[in-house]
Order: sequence, then C-alpha cells, then structure tokens
Amino acid sequence: MTSEVETVPPLLVVEGLRKSFGAVEVLKGVSLAVRPSQVVGLLGRSGSGKSTLLRCLNVLEVPSAGRILLDGEEIGFETNSAGRRRPLSAARLARQRAAMSMVFQHFNLWPHRTVLGNVVEGPVQVLGMDRAEAEARGLDLLDRVGLKGKADSYPIRLSGGQQQRVAIARALAMQPKIMLFDEPTSALDPELVGEVLQVMLDLARSGTTMVVVTHEMSFARNACDEVVLLEGGEIVERGSPDFVMAQSENERCRQFFASHRQVQAGASA
Repeated sequence: MTSEVETVPPLLVVEGLRKSFGAVEVLKGVSLAVRPSQVVGLLGRSGSGKSTLLRCLNVLEVPSAGRILLDGEEIGFETNSAGRRRPLSAARLARQRAAMSMVFQHFNLWPHRTVLGNVVEGPVQVLGMDRAEAEARGLDLLDRVGLKGKADSYPIRLSGGQQQRVAIARALAMQPKIMLFDEPTSALDPELVGEVLQVMLDLARSGTTMVVVTHEMSFARNACDEVVLLEGGEIVERGSPDFVMAQSENERCRQFFASHRQVQAGASA
C-alpha cells in the first residue's frame, strides 16, 4: 500500500549523479528523491562520498554526469533550443543556490559584520529585500535559534555553537526551498553539539525540508524520515532510520553500524 507521503511529488530529484576528481570516481551513479517537509540523512564512513554529494546538489562541485532537479528545474545547467546542455550563468546559478541554502562544517561568518548583519546581507544583496524588512525578519530568525540578544555582537564574541546557530539563521533568511547541512556539528566541542542539534530538530519538526550529512546517529534516528547509507560512492541502503540502523540485512550496512557502535562504546568507556 502506498503511503500518503509517497504520493507527493519530490521537491529534489537526483538522477544518476557521478563525480570524478581526475581518475578517481567519488560518486558512481547516485539517485535519490526528497519530498517536501522530508528530512533525509546521508550517512557513511569518511570518504564514502556523502559530502561530495551534498556539494554537488548546489553545484559547489560540478557533477561529471547526471542531473539534479529542484521543483522540476535542473540545477546548474540548461538545454538550449538546439538540444545542447550548457552551464548556467553565474547570476542564474546564484538564484538557484539561494533556494538551496547550505550550512557548512565551519561557520564562514563575516567577522566584520554583526550577527544581524551576517543574517541580513544575503536577503538584501541576492534577493533584493528592503533592508528594514530584512532586519525585522532577521531578528525573528535569531529569536528562533535563541540568539536575538546577540544581534549586535560580532562573531568573535560567540561560542562555536552560537556561531553555527547564526549560520543556520543566515541560511534560513534566504527563504530556501530546502536546507543542506554538511556535518554541522563536526567542528564543535562536544558540550556545544546539543544546542545546534536542538535547533535542527526544531526545524525538522516544523516541516523544513532538509538533507543532512551527519555522524550524529541519535539525530538521524530522531529527526530523519529517511537515511541513506553511502559506501564507495554508491548507495548501499536506504529507508527509515529504524530499518537501516537495526533491521537491514545488507552486510555492508550491518558492518557500518556495528563498527559505529563499537567506536561509541569505546568513547564512553
């Protein structure tokens, strides 16, 4: 029986995505779909291709082959009247990227701008939003991530967890159709991880469409509708967190989670 969510057309479609760096093929024909309000977690060992996949989605890395479509529009390329496929102009690509806001491992905040200045610059410069409107919305977003009181502070005065929450507010300010997260807690001290994960969990519960590269299995289990396990540039398993993490009979999948549990046990010993 088809579930209700499966009848909703995908927001993001990835078809046969390949990416090579020289002679090394990092992605080997990856295909997946993400529906509106769905949270998809990308899991895998270091070097499995998950971050490369995420960076290809908004053409921070140019795919070697395959297609990416957001709301039916191909990302990064267009086909002219003669049937020839060519890269988009920088201006059109910037517009597409605005619809797929990305939060990186490192915060990449502008040190010379205040917290509020970091949040409003994109909407003003890229979306053409009135500055007063952008600032009002920026304050609402900072309140949403628990940092309205830091609006006039500079990034150097914030903890790593606070800076990452500002980066999330900045990404949300672009009013994206989908949010992309590339291991957003990996650069944080352990005691700061929880505050960022809580903001992401709140986003997930509010219906924000998200693709998240993560090694935080508790987040994947609690926030993701679907998890995708990559190994060697290929998808080896996908499905609900409960199925992939505990019920899959795929041997490579079972080995991955067994080794992850051993690492966690060793860390807590």
